[in-house]
Amino acid sequence: MDTSQAHGPAKNVLVDLWLLSTLATGLVDNALAGSPMSVDEFATYGLIVDLGPLSPADLARATGLAPTTLSGMLTRCERRGELERVPNPSDRRSVLLRLTDHGIKVYRAPVEHLRALLTKIDVATDGLPRDVRLALQRLDDALREVGGLDPRSYRLDIADALPSIHYSGPRLSARQHREVLSFVDWIRHRDLR
Repeated sequence: MDTSQAHGPAKNVLVDLWLLSTLATGLVDNALAGSPMSVDEFATYGLIVDLGPLSPADLARATGLAPTTLSGMLTRCERRGELERVPNPSDRRSVLLRLTDHGIKVYRAPVEHLRALLTKIDVATDGLPRDVRLALQRLDDALREVGGLDPRSYRLDIADALPSIHYSGPRLSARQHREVLSFVDWIRHRDLR
């Protein structure tokens, strides 16, 4: 292939996200080979295990999935006996989602394959997966803000990535974190001159 034609114009962050999603989905799908779960189901099971039991509405807010898309996926998982809906003790009108014993086994089965994949990704990111994840977390915060979605259900501690910066004041908002990091980037750029 002629390399002069291999590099088109830079696109935008939405195309970048689509490409990353496509690449990650393919890699995780390969790691899940032989599993009845799709990539989306595996990720959903992880949220249910970590946050659950939780309502379908809470899951929709955490993932940004359309309620109809989520409903179809949950129905498939229930039919396979991996997921169940149980009464919500704090609201009789709603239900909570949780994995069955069979669902937990199915969810845990590909863990070793996924650990091996994560190790390869760590090596490919020069041993700096935390920096990459923090940058992705910043982008996630922005997308959730623009989409009017709930904050991410888990966070990496940004202080670990910037050990030379000590701040003992109240917790910063996602927007304030982005502003501080932009200022740090500006200082680094300024000092390269």
